[in-house]
Amino acid sequence: MQYRNIKRAVLELMDQYSIAGEPISPAYNHQSDTIRKIPGLVNQALLDIRTGPCPERGVCRLEHGETLSNGWRQHTLPGDFWRLCSGGVRKLSDDGPELTNEYQLVGGRALLTPEGAYMVEYYHYPEQLPDDPSDEYECGESPEAIRIACLYAAACLMRTEDEFAYTTLFHEYESRLSQLTPALVATVRPVRDVYGF
Repeated sequence: MQYRNIKRAVLELMDQYSIAGEPISPAYNHQSDTIRKIPGLVNQALLDIRTGPCPERGVCRLEHGETLSNGWRQHTLPGDFWRLCSGGVRKLSDDGPELTNEYQLVGGRALLTPEGAYMVEYYHYPEQLPDDPSDEYECGESPEAIRIACLYAAACLMRTEDEFAYTTLFHEYESRLSQLTPALVATVRPVRDVYGF
């Protein structure tokens, strides 16, 4: 979604987008101050969403890490890494990816593994808007998350202006936030029994 649509959604929720059908100029009554606050508030809400009720998954491949003295390798995790998914480390082999528990997460930023290539599934921090995004800036977050973030931003911006509007918007934000659920993820793999079938 383009930032122009995010900004417009926040201003519309605040009932500060237009007067008599004409968009409000940034020079009108502190409108530019309000607009400058939108990216930071949207970022805060996206962080609350992605580290709260609806974390988002990412995948990375690790193969070339620093070799340690004990023969293990130290891999640096991606910059947006938040935490490992349950069962999120798989060793890659000719038979395909296999779940493994032969790893150690160190300091929240490095993964120690034996030799080999690995695939890591992890929860990641959300994309953050720049401080002063252009109208054409494309935010890769889901429309649901952005809509909830717009409610949060509008509520915060109304906090000192209109207590009733603030309360209404913030309750709507909390209501939608509580309805968010992470997508279900199924793992399909063959089951081997004692008879070799």
